[in-house]
Amino acid sequence: MVSKQRADVGLCLDDQLYLTPSELNQTCQNVHSLLKMRDEEADKQYHLREVEDKEAADFISQLVQQNSNDSSGSSIAKNSNKRKAIGDSEGHTVKKP
Repeated sequence: MVSKQRADVGLCLDDQLYLTPSELNQTCQNVHSLLKMRDEEADKQYHLREVEDKEAADFISQLVQQNSNDSSGSSIAKNSNKRKAIGDSEGHTVKKP
């Protein structure tokens, strides 16, 4: 016989307390198949999200690649005309080229 302590773990078995062993076994098999279906559905959802995440990462990677290949939008000048001060070992400015 199923005890009341076990009856409130995961599934309410109050109605099943007086089932025959074969009826109880069938109920447990039904619950197991329902849980298994939920696991399979969760697995499908997990793999679907994995695919979506990979597609998003590929899209971002393509954007980064396009931006790195686009020289017209570059904000870094290749030949800078700015003069830089040269410092001695103590950090004092020695000369300005």
